[in-house]
Amino acid sequence: MSVDTPAPRHRPLLLMGRRGASLNALDGSASLRGCFQVATPRGAEVAPLARVLRPTAVLLEATEFYLDGREVHAALRRCSPETRVLFLDVEGPWAMWIEIESEEPRMLRIGPCETGAAGDALLELLEKPGAPAPRLATSA
Repeated sequence: MSVDTPAPRHRPLLLMGRRGASLNALDGSASLRGCFQVATPRGAEVAPLARVLRPTAVLLEATEFYLDGREVHAALRRCSPETRVLFLDVEGPWAMWIEIESEEPRMLRIGPCETGAAGDALLELLEKPGAPAPRLATSA
């Protein structure tokens, strides 16, 4: 490798689920596009892709959490145990990441942020100690 050639950047591999208003709000997040490699499935089923790609995290709409989030979380973790499952809720200028930390005591990790900083807040959540180590994707 030449001195002038930059080293490849390592970025978490994210898999976005069915897009709704919250995940669509991330389209304007420069930090998300600048920091992560995002794979968006064409269909609505995320589980088969999670099984194959083994992403760092699967990003889902908070509506899925409110309806049957624990079941969705458990199914995705069965497909890819090291993958973290995060749900995003956006209300105007504010957003909130939700992650199920533990099934037993029903613990949640909440990451509130401004909508425009949702990518940065996600990065902070993924770097929290005690969480599974991120699977890294390499890009030039």
